[in-house]
Amino acid sequence: MGDYGTGPAGPARLSPDGKQVAFARGNGLDQDVFLLDVEKGTASRFTSLVGADFAPVWSPDGRIGFASSRDGAGNVAASNYTGANLYARAVGVVGQDTVLLKTDAGKIPTDWSRDGQYLAYTSRNDVWALPLSVPGNAEPLRVTNTAFVESNARFSPDGRWIAYQSNESGTQGDVYIQSFPAPGVKQQVSTKGGILPRWGPKGTELLYVTPSSTLMSVSLKSAGASLQVGTPVPLFSLPTFQTGGDYDVSAEGRLLVHVMDTERPPFSVTVVLNWARRLKN
Repeated sequence: MGDYGTGPAGPARLSPDGKQVAFARGNGLDQDVFLLDVEKGTASRFTSLVGADFAPVWSPDGRIGFASSRDGAGNVAASNYTGANLYARAVGVVGQDTVLLKTDAGKIPTDWSRDGQYLAYTSRNDVWALPLSVPGNAEPLRVTNTAFVESNARFSPDGRWIAYQSNESGTQGDVYIQSFPAPGVKQQVSTKGGILPRWGPKGTELLYVTPSSTLMSVSLKSAGASLQVGTPVPLFSLPTFQTGGDYDVSAEGRLLVHVMDTERPPFSVTVVLNWARRLKN
């Protein structure tokens, strides 16, 4: 089955072609990024340097961006996340990792825009976007600037919007959509709490998970400079999210569900086909 490493596994991220899954596994300062071949079911180690490498995200051209505590005096915090910097490397290429951003604040990458121009990340409880035209020298854009906790940002397929979760409306959190890259329109999407927003392949739908672990779907329609947000519709229950989990959506609309489990291989993968038909039934 290949090298799965040891310790708990982090969220799983599908490659743009849907053939590989990137995830991090380990404990504390000892974490690495791994790649799982979906068809073969075999895993291989992608990073192996001393330190914590975690939170992988895929670029449109098949590179992987990730956070790492490998360098810098600020990266020795017990949680690692308070001092990690951002790196990237192409899959299958041997060589030095590209430094995307080094600062004193911790950073957790969450998404790479479809046009390859921006990397979304969480830092100091706000959402940021790093322009990638000049790696290592670009000035990050601050997407949110509030007294609340924002995280898990995802770009829309056309790059005009960014969805994220925030505890602005209460402790359970809700999902919001904001115009991007220029700030302007902001709308709450979830109605009774929500986390982990994920865009559908065409950008006409947004998924999220409720506090009761139900996967919800919200229809979206472009209306000039704004979006018309529909009423959330339940798709199905994800009971494993009660004990931790994550999910991802492929470019073809397949749904990958990641179940945290430290006793077995890093995750169980469930692929749901034609889940959009549930909206019509």
